[in-house]
Amino acid sequence: MASLLPHEIVRAILQHTDLRALFIAARVCRVWRDAAASTRDGWRLLLERPVQSSCMLRFPCALALCAGHILAAEERRLHLIDVGQPSRPFEPVDHLICSSCVLARPLPLSRGATGPSGLAVDDGAILVTDGGLDKLYKYRIDPNQSLLGLGRPVCEAGGFGAAEGLLISPGDIALSGDELGFIFVAEGHGVTAFRTAERDGAIAFSHKWGRHGRAHGEFRQVGGLASCGGDLFACDVRNHRIQCFVGASGKFQYAFGGKGEKPGEFRRPSAIASVRGCLVVAEMTGRRLQVLSLLGSPLQIISVRHVHTARPASLACFCVDAERG
Repeated sequence: MASLLPHEIVRAILQHTDLRALFIAARVCRVWRDAAASTRDGWRLLLERPVQSSCMLRFPCALALCAGHILAAEERRLHLIDVGQPSRPFEPVDHLICSSCVLARPLPLSRGATGPSGLAVDDGAILVTDGGLDKLYKYRIDPNQSLLGLGRPVCEAGGFGAAEGLLISPGDIALSGDELGFIFVAEGHGVTAFRTAERDGAIAFSHKWGRHGRAHGEFRQVGGLASCGGDLFACDVRNHRIQCFVGASGKFQYAFGGKGEKPGEFRRPSAIASVRGCLVVAEMTGRRLQVLSLLGSPLQIISVRHVHTARPASLACFCVDAERG
């Protein structure tokens, strides 16, 4: 909540409040948020029509391609979707991240886990962020087993805090895809970069950048991330723009966009992907997809509508299959 206040008020609060009190207040706010989410889900179960299948997606927050399938993350579980047969019922991956016994075989986690908030697949491993415990998990895929054979995470990183290596409400994940092997994690008003150790595969902190604000290199909520050619593109959600950084250092390069409905403008960009030398940006409030050049020149606008209502859809996430176009 403090991030929504003017800098002068935040500075005054920090001058008259010790760090212990701030930490306790942050934890209390997190408990209130989780309680509100549980209450909301309870009312949905009571008031909405009953779900016909336990495998139906409800409010997905992240997508990733994995072994010819789509991994879809929602609040307390992951789904494995068969791309080749879209009419086939979804097959739930019900033991990765789960904080309740809603699923048949929940994975026991520490209290406070709220489920996956970001996904990425990298060379036989699945990376998952958990916004409740402020952590990044790495799961190893056994080539001799299906995705349902995943067990506990082989390593983890993060934890609540603003210091190096810690995270605050982590979200989307982007991979550098080069020999440097950076793992970029969106969190709050900044980006944290990790690297995978060559010897044991552990996740180690590398660098981080960003803070709350409207200037270049500052954010008002980081949304989706995309890596392309050593650069990292980040959705600056409430500043309605896309910012480009040098991934290896976090140095700001340029930004484009602005609030509006014209081509090249955005209304709360929520997700971004790089494909064939272009950028695809999803807008939560704008309810559309835009295809742009790497410098921000608009190339195409794609309207996305609900299948049943034909109304414009609020886009929270998407993934691109570059091989299939």
